[in-house]
Amino acid sequence: MTVSLLNRDFIARFQRGSYESVSELYHLYYAELTEFARQLILNEVEAHHIAQETFIKLYMMREQFDNTPNIKTFLYTTVRNICFAFIKSPHPDVPSEQVNWYANEQQLANRFNNEAVRNEAIQQAYNVLEQLPVHLRTVLLLIFSKRLNIPEAAEQMATDAVTVSKQRIEAIRLLREQLYTKQLFSVPFFIYFLVSALRTT
Repeated sequence: MTVSLLNRDFIARFQRGSYESVSELYHLYYAELTEFARQLILNEVEAHHIAQETFIKLYMMREQFDNTPNIKTFLYTTVRNICFAFIKSPHPDVPSEQVNWYANEQQLANRFNNEAVRNEAIQQAYNVLEQLPVHLRTVLLLIFSKRLNIPEAAEQMATDAVTVSKQRIEAIRLLREQLYTKQLFSVPFFIYFLVSALRTT
């Protein structure tokens, strides 16, 4: 465990959703969580998606955590549960692929430690968000900016919860791909943008 995670102010920063806390937890747990998921589902690409979804869930619920052991327990339990759901769900049986962007992830993640660079990237990410199909952009804003749950978002969009849940997954994946093509993607920045930055819109 890093020294900063032992400091009393970490939980306060974490509960505020600071970029530094996102980055610290990412560097501490992401690689091992991804490997844990990969061993369960034997698919490296989906393992990364599952680890990222787990961090998103954690930061959406961050006010509920007041110590780091509970954070770690949540991370591993959530990865395991998503993996089991993935195994049980119908999905194409395709060979696992290499995750090419991950080799450069350290450099990209550190790039956004600079606040000025990060703020500029946030503005560029908003521009990318605006280019998403309307229904996908709406789902992201309702869930991450308005903080609605899936049934509430479904009611707002006059559709059903299953559709909104699928659109949420599609929107996250498409936004991630678009940010990556514009060199605006790192895992900590992506989580921070979705869960903290979008809340200010």
